[in-house]
Amino acid sequence: MFHIAHISDLHIPPLPPVRSRSFVTKEIFGRLHWLRHRRHEHGIEVLDALRSDLDRAPIDHLCITGDLTNLGARDEFVRARRWIEALGLADRRISVVPGNHDAYVPGALAKGGALWERWMRDDGGAGGFPYLRRRGPVAFIGVCTARATPPGFAAGWLGRRQLRRLETLLADLDRVPAFKILLIHHPPLKGVEPWRAALWDGRALARLLARWPVHLVLHGHAHRALRANLPGRTGAIAVRGAGAASRAGRHGPPAHYHLLAVEADAGAGAVRLAIRHRVYDPESARFADGARETIAFAGGAGG
Repeated sequence: MFHIAHISDLHIPPLPPVRSRSFVTKEIFGRLHWLRHRRHEHGIEVLDALRSDLDRAPIDHLCITGDLTNLGARDEFVRARRWIEALGLADRRISVVPGNHDAYVPGALAKGGALWERWMRDDGGAGGFPYLRRRGPVAFIGVCTARATPPGFAAGWLGRRQLRRLETLLADLDRVPAFKILLIHHPPLKGVEPWRAALWDGRALARLLARWPVHLVLHGHAHRALRANLPGRTGAIAVRGAGAASRAGRHGPPAHYHLLAVEADAGAGAVRLAIRHRVYDPESARFADGARETIAFAGGAGG
């Protein structure tokens, strides 16, 4: 049994101090949105409860699918790094992909992303996307949809170059006996988000995934738990979205994350995936079990 925790959209508060660079139009927009809305929803106390809950969980690997920051400021990248380090997990047990808030303005991800590089490189030590990390019976594939966009937009895309690299990577994994999980920030699903906040090359990604044996897609961005499927070569590809990890639940869905258990039957070449949905309870200020589900993948361990 291999245990995975999947969290997303931490939006770690508070906002960084105002500096001269904060007069960029989108940063002004982001600060106003935080003051009017998000500061009432995203609380450090929820992240403290999340850390306590993760401390009690059996975790072989932690996946974080983006939006750890709010404005992509360097101070926020430092704060996020410290938050992850405080979990006490070895670097090889953590995989991160960035979200649109981590690339909030041009250059933000290029500058701040270096602080998270140890959690965003492949097993050979190379940086860049997509990356591949083999852990036990699982192959984690991380892609980047984080892009700097104009005010009012939160869209993302992979781009042709990354899609080509992803197809090459998946082709190389075709016959590898592993349960393959794609980590992405934006949901690769039509209609989940409005166009201005959607994955703009989601159809191209869906067509690519249909050609290769990916078993599970983990994403964030929507700030709510999502369950869906995509057509796959050997059956349905499970798509699961985590809610915002710091959301108190005053004006929308409370914080939510996944605990997953992958059980591979080497003899039968099959995989059983158990998912526990952990949900923040504002009254007790703790996380508790929500829904549970089990998915069987015939031939899932082999490709």
